[in-house]
Amino acid sequence: MTTTLDDALDLQVSECMQAASRALCDLKYRMDMDSRDPVLQAFQDDWMGTANSCAYFGSSFLAVVVPFLDSERDPVYQPFEAMVDCRQVLSASIKGMPHNIPPERVSQVIEHYSTHHKDYLSKAQYWWYQPLGILVANEGKHRVAFMREHGDLPIAAKVTPKSYPAPERIKLVEVTGRYWRCFALLDGRYLQVVHRPQVTKAYLSAYGVETVLWSSLKDMPNLDLVGVAMLETKSQRLDLKMLLDFESEVGGRQPDEPVNTLGLEGFDFTWWGYLTWSISCFLLALLALAVFNMRGWQALELIGMGLGGIAAGLALSLSVLQWRKLPERNLLAAWFRRGRF
Repeated sequence: MTTTLDDALDLQVSECMQAASRALCDLKYRMDMDSRDPVLQAFQDDWMGTANSCAYFGSSFLAVVVPFLDSERDPVYQPFEAMVDCRQVLSASIKGMPHNIPPERVSQVIEHYSTHHKDYLSKAQYWWYQPLGILVANEGKHRVAFMREHGDLPIAAKVTPKSYPAPERIKLVEVTGRYWRCFALLDGRYLQVVHRPQVTKAYLSAYGVETVLWSSLKDMPNLDLVGVAMLETKSQRLDLKMLLDFESEVGGRQPDEPVNTLGLEGFDFTWWGYLTWSISCFLLALLALAVFNMRGWQALELIGMGLGGIAAGLALSLSVLQWRKLPERNLLAAWFRRGRF
């Protein structure tokens, strides 16, 4: 008996979330179909942030879009057999395309993919991210595109549920003019870079995730410190509590006494260049004012006063400019070496 999508697994999510997951699967399907074209494969490589020679695994694709994927410790879910809507599965046509199946074998293959088999190797093994209403093909990747091509037919699969944090635990945080454009914040503590912010925002907004500005958050570490920490660790995910502890330790230290230009430790002041410019400006100012007194040329008075001001500014700069040593990046690096992060 031929099965239909009416027999498919109930994804137990809202219509909005189901539509968003289907749109994401449609995008992945089109990318799979384009993965043999050199230019379009290069586009996919740029989009995924790595290099490959074929379609990407569905799990890798989902991890780019959905922050904190697989961050939860799943309960011991028992896999079960179900008919799965092929339009809700992230697949990867790595070695085979739908048109690789000869026409005379199509009906036989459809029947095979629509039947639960006792042979483990014949089974599709899919992960079901229940809160998101989306499945990822682990084994049985090629059959997804094939069943889509032949009428969006359901697939017989062994399904393992997976969890994902509730939407109220996550915030998308927009940042302007900084290291990255967008972060995801989990439980007000864990921060992850979002590399595809527009797609992520469109998808997770259907899930109920709120988007906020960094400036609206309270009790956050300095944003520059966050950027330096991510660059220093080469990590895309940070524990903000560690950074707050770092700020607390640094803030508790007495700041170094300010020093002027001559007191900068480790630098040798170049007196020759400084005296050349300051004395030259002073002498030229005197000369211009002397000629003005003799000739009465108004322009020379303005030039003389300007040069005199420059000479006075250079003389005062040695003591007026004050420098204070601030916590540097190498101090943060020392924390990393001590295993604090």
